[in-house]
Amino acid sequence: MMSNKDECPKCKNTDFAEGTDFMPIKPLNSKFSTGSLKIYQFCLKCGEIISVRVENPGKFRGR
Repeated sequence: MMSNKDECPKCKNTDFAEGTDFMPIKPLNSKFSTGSLKIYQFCLKCGEIISVRVENPGKFRGR
């Protein structure tokens, strides 16, 4: 999670990027679900991952 100053907790840099590994997270109770991508926010200086979120959390509702 980002700090109040939007800086990396490891190196104090303020430049970030987002990316994915194209490996979807899937519901545990559904083998055939396509799931949703994980989106990583990371520091461009040291590579520290600041946050991970699910791109489409609605795919996990009602399961």
